[in-house]
Amino acid sequence: MDFDFPSMDDPRRADVRAWLEKNPKPTPRQLLESGYEVPHWPKPYGLGADPELQLIISQELDRAGVHRNGNLLSATNLGPSLMTHGTPAAKERFLEKMLMGEERWAQMMSEPDAGSDLAALRTSAVRDGEEYVVNGVKIWSNGGAADFGCVIVRTDPHAAKHAGLSVLIIDLKGPGVTSRPIYNMNQDPSDFKALFYEVFFDNVRVPVSNLIGQEGDG
Repeated sequence: MDFDFPSMDDPRRADVRAWLEKNPKPTPRQLLESGYEVPHWPKPYGLGADPELQLIISQELDRAGVHRNGNLLSATNLGPSLMTHGTPAAKERFLEKMLMGEERWAQMMSEPDAGSDLAALRTSAVRDGEEYVVNGVKIWSNGGAADFGCVIVRTDPHAAKHAGLSVLIIDLKGPGVTSRPIYNMNQDPSDFKALFYEVFFDNVRVPVSNLIGQEGDG
């Protein structure tokens, strides 16, 4: 299959190049406000750009040595989920800092006894007024290095195993959260930055406003 990529004289490049001339070393805020941080997102964060314009923007930023501040997971997975299904309070609190790289994020699904079988996960979240109380363990995520996690939890233990699941935003530096790095067998733990962690939740209290989507519809 043949693909025709946008030519180097594509007129759409002119706007990006002109902006880069005015902002050769853009701050995270400038990059976000321009829409170039996540051009595929709708306004006010992105430009609603089609695939060709996304490619043009990426190429021009690379050519100018400008690196976007968020990470791939935030831009393509966690961020869109939060933008679409998060509460107004959560979107206001988290989205901008996520996209400007001020806060690091992790996706937390797998568990020691369940792997990626979400129907078998055991991490629980029990509603207590305007908070959830979370207990359990997650594994194989970068949770130990992240500030916040999108954590899949079981909010209804009586529902079918594939149901009763919810997604919560949890402060991974907050009370009740501890992490243990997982080292590769061929690496020296004293000289190795772990890529994966086992993360423990012990009576962690999470505001109900940190629920993404509807309870039980995770």
